[in-house]
Amino acid sequence: MKTVFSFAFVCLLAITSAIANPSLPKDKVKRSSNESLSKEIRDFLGEPNLQRMGIEDVTVKVQFVINSNREVRVIEIHTENEALKQYIETRLDNQKVKTQDIEIQENYFIPLKFQEGAES
Repeated sequence: MKTVFSFAFVCLLAITSAIANPSLPKDKVKRSSNESLSKEIRDFLGEPNLQRMGIEDVTVKVQFVINSNREVRVIEIHTENEALKQYIETRLDNQKVKTQDIEIQENYFIPLKFQEGAES
């Protein structure tokens, strides 16, 4: 009988500790992975020579997906400057990402702000 009570106590203790220490909420995990993905995208882009492209300050919206091989596939780049559009596409397209917990084949939209003398 003592063994049954001990077993019940251990089970109750395990359940209580599992409830008291929940895992990270999905929205926090997703936010963290999106921030990590954004940083990786900025790292891929580097710092373009904006003067050569005739740009001082610009914000560009980029739409892309991550394919099953974890590669960035650029869908659309919203800018009127063709040189900047070409730069972004050549630097991003087919780059492998290392960020975990991202959705495969989901559309991602990221605003990129380029300023002369600053990171994107």
